[in-house]
Amino acid sequence: MVVNSLAVKRRLDKLLVTMSLHRLDQTKYRNRGDAAGVERCERTLEFDRRRIREYCAVHDLELPRDVPFEGAA
Repeated sequence: MVVNSLAVKRRLDKLLVTMSLHRLDQTKYRNRGDAAGVERCERTLEFDRRRIREYCAVHDLELPRDVPFEGAA
């Protein structure tokens, strides 16, 4: 199956934007002092990172610098 490399990169960009938005949410919760909100965002961010790592592995892409290897960070 031929995969359009532009579409693959576009999807990766969307995943990275989603992760960035979740980081902003985490910062907002942290500034409010909402520990439960921060924890929820951390779990969501780990899910985002896992999804990006898997996507990069499937499409043989270099892992973005904002996404640590599994177990790191």
